[in-house]
Amino acid sequence: MGAVQRGTDPASGSAEGLAVSRPTSVGAAGFRAVMAEFPTFVTVITVATVAGPAGCTANAVMALSLDPVSVLVSLASGGRTERHIDHCGRFAVNLLNWSQRTLAYQFAESDPRRRFDRVPYAEHAGVPILGGTAATLVCRLERSVPAWDHTLLIGLVEWTRLAPPTTALVHHRRRQHPLHSETESQS
Repeated sequence: MGAVQRGTDPASGSAEGLAVSRPTSVGAAGFRAVMAEFPTFVTVITVATVAGPAGCTANAVMALSLDPVSVLVSLASGGRTERHIDHCGRFAVNLLNWSQRTLAYQFAESDPRRRFDRVPYAEHAGVPILGGTAATLVCRLERSVPAWDHTLLIGLVEWTRLAPPTTALVHHRRRQHPLHSETESQS
C-alpha cells in the first residue's frame, strides 16, 4: 500500500501525481546519493582503552533529549571504537572545525593504532578529548541499541566545552565544507 501525500509538488506547484506514491525498492547507491544531500557535522568519537586512546570519524550524531541531556551516536557494529565504548562506558564527541579537516580522514581511514599520532589531546574524567575542536561533549554510555549493521549509542552528557566562535566542518555532497559562524560572517 502506498503512502498518502497531501499538498503540492514544490518543484511544479502541481498536486498532480502526489495522491499516492508507490513503494519502491531502494538500493544502497541511490540511498547514498540522497543522503549526500543532507549536510552533517563531522565529529570524532573518542574513548580511552588500555592500549591508549581510540577513535573514529562519525557524522551520524544528534541531540537526543534535554531531560536528561543526552546524545545519540551511530557507529558500525563491532568496530574498534564501538567495542571500546561498550567496554569502557564513556566516550567523547568532538566537533571538528574547518582547520581540522584532515583529522576527518585520519580518524576514518588510517590504521586505527595510529589515528592519534601527532594529534593534540587531553583527558577529561579519563576520556580523551581532542584539542582545538569547535565543541566537545563527554558522555556516559546509557544504552547501546543494535540496529542492523550499526549500533546506536545513547550517551548522557556529563561535560561540555564550547570554543569561541569558529568555522565548523560540515560534510555535504561527499565533500567537506566550512560552516562559518554568524559572528565570523559579520566581521
